[in-house]
Amino acid sequence: MGYEAEFIISSVKTSDAGIYQCLYCFRAGSEPMCSDKSDEAYINITDPRILKPSIKVKPRHLNAVHSNVTLECQSRGDDLNFFLRKAKTGEVAQVIAPAAAKANFRFLQVRMEDAGSYICQYHHKGTPFVWSEPSDPVELILKDPSLVQPSITMRPKGPHNVGMNVTIECKGPEIGLTFSLHRSQNLEALQVMKPEGDTAAFSLNAEKLKDAGYYTCQYYHRGNRFLSSEPSDPVQVIVSGTSLLEGQTSPENIARLAVAGFVLLALGLIVAEAVCSWRRGQL
Repeated sequence: MGYEAEFIISSVKTSDAGIYQCLYCFRAGSEPMCSDKSDEAYINITDPRILKPSIKVKPRHLNAVHSNVTLECQSRGDDLNFFLRKAKTGEVAQVIAPAAAKANFRFLQVRMEDAGSYICQYHHKGTPFVWSEPSDPVELILKDPSLVQPSITMRPKGPHNVGMNVTIECKGPEIGLTFSLHRSQNLEALQVMKPEGDTAAFSLNAEKLKDAGYYTCQYYHRGNRFLSSEPSDPVQVIVSGTSLLEGQTSPENIARLAVAGFVLLALGLIVAEAVCSWRRGQL
């Protein structure tokens, strides 16, 4: 018959972090006897006062299987140990103690099984059981060479007037796939869709000049959403009919307009001075 003891640490503090063991004792006749110590148990405590790290994928594009990929985790401070974890399971993938406050977790010849969602955390070397909060998750999505490239069409073909609805259709090799729409090779999906058939119809409203550009689509492995097809060929959205002012409101264009205004003002002053000099010469 076994016995259990439950030790409760109420309102846990950072000072409670550390390594714990237990043992039990009993009396055999008049002499107390104790067991060996148990295996070690670790209590790691997350301290919200510690700066939360950031994480990003490098290079910032859809990476192929067997390419080299880096997950960069960054914070501030010295003497830090960084841990890279699978977001779903918390399993530690890599540990680095860099000289600076930035850890580069490298995947050389990255494999399909490396695809997934990752987080990173760190602790100061002097307090190994007091951790930062986890970073926001980042997704390592890899191109699966076995997946057929999707086809893409756009209607109407354009140019597109401001306010016009544009439909971009992405067709995959089978039904039940999840598709995503991307702009200018951006990893962040503009829209994600799982249609009933083999074609996803993404709707856009060409409201502004910034909606113009190249769009691609891709789909994901039925059993692993972190394995993607090759992006489709691009289609181009051309937005016409925008006002001159709307197309000129970037900081660069405002600077150009200001310089042009100063030049015109200077020319006007030069002409005015020349006319006044001519008139004085006629008197």
